[in-house]
Amino acid sequence: MGDEYRIQTPESVAYNELLRNQKNELANQTFKVDAERSNRIRGRFAELGRRLSLTHGASKESRTISTCFDAVLPNDSGKRIYAWVRDGWNTDESTVIADARQAGNQSPTVFVFIPKRQADDLRNNIIDFRASKATLELKEAPSTNEGRDARMHIETIRQTAEQRINEILDGVFSQARVFQAGGSEASGDSLVEMILEAANSSLARLFPKFPEADNANWGKVYEKASKGAADALSAIGFHGEVPGNPVCKAILGFIGGGKKGSEIREHFAASPYGWPKDAIDGGLQILLVAGHTRAKDDRGNQIKPTDLERRDIGKTAFLVETKIVSAEQKLLVKKLLQKAECPLKAGEEIAAVPAFLEKLAKLAAGAGGEAPMPAKPSKLVIDELKSLMGNELLVMIATKHDELDKLIDIWTTLKKSIEARLPGWTTLKELVSHMDALRDAEAYRVQANAIEAQRSLLDDPDPVAPLVSSVTKVLRDELVRLARSYEDRHKQGMERLQDDQNWNRLEPEQRSELLSKHNLSEADKPDVKVEDTVAVLKTLQALPIQSFRDRVDALLERFDRVLAEAAVLLEPEVTSIALPKRVLKTTADLESWLNQVREQLEKALGKGPVRIK
Repeated sequence: MGDEYRIQTPESVAYNELLRNQKNELANQTFKVDAERSNRIRGRFAELGRRLSLTHGASKESRTISTCFDAVLPNDSGKRIYAWVRDGWNTDESTVIADARQAGNQSPTVFVFIPKRQADDLRNNIIDFRASKATLELKEAPSTNEGRDARMHIETIRQTAEQRINEILDGVFSQARVFQAGGSEASGDSLVEMILEAANSSLARLFPKFPEADNANWGKVYEKASKGAADALSAIGFHGEVPGNPVCKAILGFIGGGKKGSEIREHFAASPYGWPKDAIDGGLQILLVAGHTRAKDDRGNQIKPTDLERRDIGKTAFLVETKIVSAEQKLLVKKLLQKAECPLKAGEEIAAVPAFLEKLAKLAAGAGGEAPMPAKPSKLVIDELKSLMGNELLVMIATKHDELDKLIDIWTTLKKSIEARLPGWTTLKELVSHMDALRDAEAYRVQANAIEAQRSLLDDPDPVAPLVSSVTKVLRDELVRLARSYEDRHKQGMERLQDDQNWNRLEPEQRSELLSKHNLSEADKPDVKVEDTVAVLKTLQALPIQSFRDRVDALLERFDRVLAEAAVLLEPEVTSIALPKRVLKTTADLESWLNQVREQLEKALGKGPVRIK
């Protein structure tokens, strides 16, 4: 090899012979060499392709550059950006330039030409690479030093060829040229820069209508519109009528007789629009909220604008709203909303209507109820309105303006009247429940039941208030009578105590303890307040009529128990004495023990009764 001479061994001879055979075979099989070269060029371009990243406009929409190595462009070359790569081994440069010019200024295709340079050198090194690689694959790993040396020699040939191929391709790619469709050549310090420059120009050709939707805040438009905000377009600085926005206008025109969300998205994501998904979804949502379109699910049921989930847009059917709301109709709707005290922003009638319908439903619910209130009014008109949506709903509200205006007045009056009289009814029911122990209870109960049965709570004159007054008086009179009776009997009982000798001998603390024990102290006297209905009820809640009667009736017995316990307290205290224990042996011992016991008992008897243990 050059000035170096290698000693031929049987192993090196075998390796070199196999290498020579592989090279001769490849030299006669040009297609293999051409395939290796083409794969190398494509592989090199694929490595560059990883750096071919495009973001489009202020919304930073990601764009893809597709690669084509075929002799002709794909059928969809007018709908996406292709880098059409050809090399000088298969096509001459003039053909590529001619194709670029012929494509015209509207084509988004980028034409890339890889020139043919050092062709023989590249071919020879490809043969060396393929032949040495095949030799290494065909020969088993040697076990001798001579065999390993021979194999290392072939590996060196492979590595040298690999390095040289890469050097040649580096040079070839550095001389590549890039042409914009129409024929103008792109400039740049590298092939990547040239392709990106041409591709950016292609974006304007592929998506000429992209600027209409190029705003990073379309996502905010969708978020606001999904919550029912009719001014959602203000997020992108648009303050006119919704159909006047270019995106909304285009979507409205495309929907026509009806389109699925997936169709709309696909249409406006493709050329000539290339709009961001946020812009498409935001436009669809604000058109719904503003009442210019309607949405239906896959069962044909209408979807409220605020109920449409983003994940369901694709399968949702969108239709252009056919009902047009006149300025006069909007004014009628506005008046009703204001009367119902529903917040309303200019141009947001559709968004405010759900709250209006809920307010009507609450008014209706409060205008009646369980007896004795009037029966709840029919909500048929509300249910009818809830079955409609969008402009159709606004038109119907305007049509029923007079009816709804009257119902608001009626239901509001009923609700206020019920709120005013219902507490009185609740009081009456509680008062009557405390009359069970009274003789006239049934007569009053019948009157209260009649009010309930006839739902006459709101009758004029008020049937409840006079009955509350009458029942209060009856209960007040009974409470006053019982309070006097209690006071009289308590006074009599205390006089009995004052006349009792045992009571008078007790200490003051003992007297107080006995009275408290039997609930006869001043603090135990019933707290009877009857100045008004509230006071009467409070007294009855603490002390019902029958319980009060029982307390009065029990006074005599309680004072009897006090007198009995007073007598027990004055009985002398009995002292327990334990006799001394002793072993008695003589009469003298007995006499001594008796004297001791006598002395102990006599001393104890001086203090009171004695019990011998």
